[in-house]
Amino acid sequence: MMNASAKILILDKDPSFSHQLAHSLEECDHSTKVFHAGDQGLLHAVSEKCDLILLNIELPQKDGLEFLCNLRKSRSTPVVVMDDGGEDRAFLRIEAFRQGADDYWIKPFDFTEIQLRVAAILRRACGWNQDPLSTDTLQVGPLHLNRRDLKARVNHREVELTQVQFKLLWHLASHHKQILPKAYLHTLVLEKPYCQHDRSIDMHLSRVRKKLTDVGLNADHVQTVHGRGYCFA
Repeated sequence: MMNASAKILILDKDPSFSHQLAHSLEECDHSTKVFHAGDQGLLHAVSEKCDLILLNIELPQKDGLEFLCNLRKSRSTPVVVMDDGGEDRAFLRIEAFRQGADDYWIKPFDFTEIQLRVAAILRRACGWNQDPLSTDTLQVGPLHLNRRDLKARVNHREVELTQVQFKLLWHLASHHKQILPKAYLHTLVLEKPYCQHDRSIDMHLSRVRKKLTDVGLNADHVQTVHGRGYCFA
């Protein structure tokens, strides 16, 4: 496992946004390096160790897709492509994944959500871990979880969960009373890039909620916070 500090390279032509993004990630103890042009960023990316690259698709000198194509000739560093938005972006999104992007984000961003999404990508791609909860068991009120054997109980009544459902519940319960964004849970639990039209997490959460209520846990424990995400209260 890596430690709780990752080296993150930011390439974005907007100095103000780059500064805000870097500051947000440094609040999570990451170290950041910022460039505003593709040529400078590529030189750094291939000559220095990076754990993650946040790359704007529109850059001076060398655009994001060209940067990604050149990077993949020598490096497998996880790359998130950032897009300022606009019409007809589907082609760019598809081409970015074709060139080896790990995720594709469209501005504007919620920086708290970005902190969580970055953590999820680092866990998945690099084995990075910032979760202080290293135990295999978790107790939150009447809910008891054991991730060693994927067992869940409510007041000694066993809850039959699939592996994905258990993983979802574990992350919600281990961040008790915190609102976790849908995109973060999607990336972390399903281990694939988030698409805003994908309702997989909603489906899994609905089934988890039903199984918990079937064994006597109040449905309010698993909350949907409109426009923000989910919370185990």
